Amino acid sequence: ADGPDGLWAVGRSAGYDPIAHSSVRVVPMGIAIAEGVGVAAALLQEAGGTPRERASDASFASVVRRELRRRGAYLPEARERAPVGPVDHPHHGSYRTMLSRGLALGGYANAPDLDAQIPATSHLYLLANVAQRFFVRPQASRDLVASFGGVTGPATAETVAPVQRSAACRLDRVCPDDASPERLRAVGLWPGGVPTFGPLTRGQSYALAEALVRAAAP
Repeated sequence: ADGPDGLWAVGRSAGYDPIAHSSVRVVPMGIAIAEGVGVAAALLQEAGGTPRERASDASFASVVRRELRRRGAYLPEARERAPVGPVDHPHHGSYRTMLSRGLALGGYANAPDLDAQIPATSHLYLLANVAQRFFVRPQASRDLVASFGGVTGPATAETVAPVQRSAACRLDRVCPDDASPERLRAVGLWPGGVPTFGPLTRGQSYALAEALVRAAAP
């Protein structure tokens, strides 16, 4: 529904989120879905409208399913299923935000290890990629890496805070006068669920990155 209207796409080309639709990204499933898309495209010529309009039209989907069954397709009744993955984790939403631009991985097991500790360079390169993929600012990305490329050791609030502030300033977001986690929290760049001292986890790194994405301009 977010792509060019009038275009039907299946499989990985459709940009399916692997968290919810990992099985749809494999070739045999893509072949089956392609048949459904062919039927939908043909029926759309009779029903009118556009793919974007019909994508969430339950009645149109029922017509497509009925026609596929008539053609011999095996289609069990659609039903809700229990979610898979760490959906109850406090940083799951931030993980999904990063996943939307290919900046996080969970694999087919939907196990992103959100509670794992990470090196400081991981957060640095995450923010550098945020600069490119959310803000389309490649120079800001390069400058950030050039300034903090020598950072070593685990990601801690103390090592991450200067990178967080620098990224915000370079991306023309709110730019606080110092890089303490407390000051960053006061301007919305350090979420409440992220500690202001000590080691940080992957999930907390995603939360910080999402805060940068959501930060207001000065």
